[in-house]
Amino acid sequence: MIYRLRGLVLCLLLLQACTPTQKHGALFIQANAPENMSTRSKPTAMRARFVKVDFDLLEESVSVGNDTGSQIALSLNLFGDTVYQATLDSLEQNAPEGFAWIGHIDGVEYSQVTLVVEGDVMSGNITLPGSIYQVRYVGEGIHAIYQIDQSAFPPEEPPLP
Repeated sequence: MIYRLRGLVLCLLLLQACTPTQKHGALFIQANAPENMSTRSKPTAMRARFVKVDFDLLEESVSVGNDTGSQIALSLNLFGDTVYQATLDSLEQNAPEGFAWIGHIDGVEYSQVTLVVEGDVMSGNITLPGSIYQVRYVGEGIHAIYQIDQSAFPPEEPPLP
C-alpha cells in the first residue's frame, strides 16, 4: 500500500514537472540577470524582472490564429502580481524574420500592447491607464521587463510660442 502511494505521488510530481507551463500562454520565463546588469539600471523603473521570451509560443500562436481565423491571445506575465491577457488586433510583417504584434489588454479600455520581434530579440510597450511597462533586450538572450514610474521623468519644458 505504501509503495502504491509513493508511486502515485512520484507520478504526479513527474507529470507536474514535465508539463511546460509556458505553453499555457505565459510569454515570459524567469531568467537570471546577465553579468554586470542590475535591476535598478533604469532610473525611471519602479521595478524590473529579467526573463527569456518564449518566441516559439508567440510565433505558434500567430500562425495558429492565422490558420484558424480565431482570436489570438497571450498571457503577459509581467511580474508575479501582474498578469494580463492580451488579444491581437493586427500583425505587421516588418522584416524577413520580424513582425509587430499589436493588440490590447482584455477588458481594459484605452490599453495597447505593442511587441516588435526580429529573430530572438523583442522590444515592447504595454500601456494601460495609469501604468506603463516596457520589454527591452539586455543581451545574452535575456530581456528585462520594467514597470515605468512616470513621475521620475523630468518636467516638460514650457511650450514654444
